[in-house]
Amino acid sequence: MPRVLSKAALREIGKEALAPREIIDVSLTPPYAVWDYHFVNDNKAVTFVCDGVTTTYTPLGFSRGPYQSESDESVDRISIALDDTNRVWANIVQGVLIQGSRIRLRKLFKGLQTNEQDGLRIFDGFLGAPTFDDQTFSIEIRSIVAYIETELPPRTFQSGCNYFLGSTGCGVDMSTPQNTRTFIAGAGSTKYRVRAPELNGYQFRHWESGYVRVLSGSEKGSVRPIGSSAIGQVNLMVPFHHTVEGREVSVVRGCRKTKNDCVSRYDNINNYGGFSEIPTTPIIDE
Repeated sequence: MPRVLSKAALREIGKEALAPREIIDVSLTPPYAVWDYHFVNDNKAVTFVCDGVTTTYTPLGFSRGPYQSESDESVDRISIALDDTNRVWANIVQGVLIQGSRIRLRKLFKGLQTNEQDGLRIFDGFLGAPTFDDQTFSIEIRSIVAYIETELPPRTFQSGCNYFLGSTGCGVDMSTPQNTRTFIAGAGSTKYRVRAPELNGYQFRHWESGYVRVLSGSEKGSVRPIGSSAIGQVNLMVPFHHTVEGREVSVVRGCRKTKNDCVSRYDNINNYGGFSEIPTTPIIDE
C-alpha cells in the first residue's frame, strides 16, 4: 500500500525553493573566460550576488535533449531547442556567427543556493551550426574535451567570415575609440537605449551588431546586443532590467561577418576569413 504523505510534507515538497531551474551561460570570444549572456529556463529572472558582483539570468524558455554519449565516439553532445515561430532567433544568427561559442548548462535550486557557481554542471561545450525550421531553433553542443588546445571555430569553407572580431586572424584593433567606448550613460538613457555625448561623433548604424556591457551598479556584467544606432545613442535588441542612466557602460562595435562589413566598416578585406565567391550552383550542373 502506498504511503500517504501528510499535508505538511506535501507543502514542503511543493515549495518553489525546491523546484530545480536550469541556467545557461554563454561566452562568445576566446579565451572564453568572460560570460556574455545568462539565461534561466523560467518565466521570471533570477539574480545572484556573489563577491559583490550581481548576475541576472534572463528568462528564456528552452527544452534540451538528453546527454548523448556513444562507445565508439570520444565526443559527447547535447542539444537545446528554442521556440522560433516568429523566426526571431533565425534572423539574429543570419548575420552573427555563433558557431564555436562556449555554452555552460547547469541546474540549481534557487531557494537553497545563493551562488550560481554551486549549481550542478550538466554540460560544458561549444556550439555547432544552428538549424531551424518554421517553429524551432535548435543547436547542438559538443563536449569541451573535443576542443582542448584547438582554436575555435576552425577554418571552414563558407561565405561568412569565421573569425571573431578583434582576434588574431581578424586583426582589427578593438581597443581604439572607433570600436570601443567607455563612459557614463547620459540623460535620456533607459532600459532600451544608451545616450551619451561620447556617441555624438559616430554616424548612423556605426555600432550595429555590437553590444553594451554594464560596468557599474546592480547590473554590473550584464550584456545586451545593439539593434540599431544613431548619432548620440544606441538602441538595444533586448532591454536591461533597470535603466542604465548614470551607470558606467562600455559600447563595443560589432561585425556581421560579411565581406561588405569587412570592406566598408573596417577596411580589412586582406584579413577577411570567409569565401564570398563560393558558387551557389556547381559549374558541372550548368
